[in-house]
Amino acid sequence: MNKVGKITAKHFINKTLKVPTYKNEIIDSNGKSVDITPPFHPLYIKITFQRTTTQMKSLLNLDFTSVEEAEFRCGDWLDMEKKMINDIIKSEFKKNGDKFILKGIPDKCKPFGQPLKDFFPGMLLVDIYNTMVLNSKSSYLELLEWKSSTIPAMVYYEAALKLLGELPQLIALKEKFDLCDHFEKAISNNNTGILKVLEWKYGDAKEQFSQKALSAGLSFNQLVGIVTNIDELIDKLI
Repeated sequence: MNKVGKITAKHFINKTLKVPTYKNEIIDSNGKSVDITPPFHPLYIKITFQRTTTQMKSLLNLDFTSVEEAEFRCGDWLDMEKKMINDIIKSEFKKNGDKFILKGIPDKCKPFGQPLKDFFPGMLLVDIYNTMVLNSKSSYLELLEWKSSTIPAMVYYEAALKLLGELPQLIALKEKFDLCDHFEKAISNNNTGILKVLEWKYGDAKEQFSQKALSAGLSFNQLVGIVTNIDELIDKLI
């Protein structure tokens, strides 16, 4: 068992990257316009482990004038990012030992910045479905390929049934399509779909989603099915 040493994740303002903002101007005593807009910069994270360092842009994807401002406005998010980074490094180091490379950690963190509405169907079904359609060598490939997150899951399923017939590979995906259908119902008319994977794993997004899903008319068993699958998909990221 590889022993994990100290992991440090520290947020900082990347002042080498200034972002454009709307100007905030005043007129000085000489009647001249003076720009008093504070400089905004992207929020980054410096990661240190085993005397090596790397950095990544915060998944929050917002710009600030200082770390203090970021902590005041989004302190919970910053804490969740630190927990995520710690968990991923520990997991990767235990799996890879001496072959562990710190610079690969930012890529491992990226999926945690996805909104649930993209992450869940994408990880659960989209790639499997598209591969099945591709392997069918159907002349309707361009019509059936899952490209848009705004089209309901069952539309793809029903279209595939009509154009491909009851292929065993397609019928085998029915349960996953049902889960996506229930998920879409759960996030309709509320904002839980835009909650991020990070918030599900380390915040209260799971509780928010569960309450909204039951209010949307899902049964307890349907809710459990979705929550269990999201948990399992997120666990695969670590």
